[in-house]
Amino acid sequence: MAFDCYVAICCPLHYATIMNGPVCVKLVTACWVAGFFSIISPTLQKTQLWFCSPKVIDHHFCDTAPILQLSCSNTRHLECRDFFLFLLFVLTTMVLFVVSYVFIVAAYPFLFHSAAHPLLLWAQEGLLSLHVVLGYGSNIFVYVRPSKGHSTHLRKVADLFVVVVRPFRNSSIFTFQNEKLKEVTEDATKRIVRRDPVVH
Repeated sequence: MAFDCYVAICCPLHYATIMNGPVCVKLVTACWVAGFFSIISPTLQKTQLWFCSPKVIDHHFCDTAPILQLSCSNTRHLECRDFFLFLLFVLTTMVLFVVSYVFIVAAYPFLFHSAAHPLLLWAQEGLLSLHVVLGYGSNIFVYVRPSKGHSTHLRKVADLFVVVVRPFRNSSIFTFQNEKLKEVTEDATKRIVRRDPVVH
């Protein structure tokens, strides 16, 4: 997403040649393969744990922390491995986003002169920035922490934010990329600024 956003904003005329089908397939495949191979070993190790009663997960879904809280086994090495993997993936992707945003912000002076609607450009980029900041903030809060010893209820709220709120924000951001919605928003903003009555 960071690379796609960078190419779309900084190299719009070359977007179709840079982000062609094979490149997209390679990027998606690399993400899936890296994710699969990073999680397969910890998952197999978690199947070897002993569990105490009650064998009911006090959570919305089956996540790592609630499973480790139910275990009678020593889970310290699994917690350390999970912490390291989550930290590695979150920091790596966050660095990629930060670098792409630095290039995008550096390109803004040139984009403002050529953009038909510079305020909408800022609004769209602001929404995407908010999405990235809130997404990484919630991921860091949920995953880059030791799992035992923290409030289950607080973790449930944070997980609910990750599972429900973030996909909703994602759809709203892509809705704002719709050209017709941009026109309607711009017209409504002009009417509000000029205090014109709504025409039906």
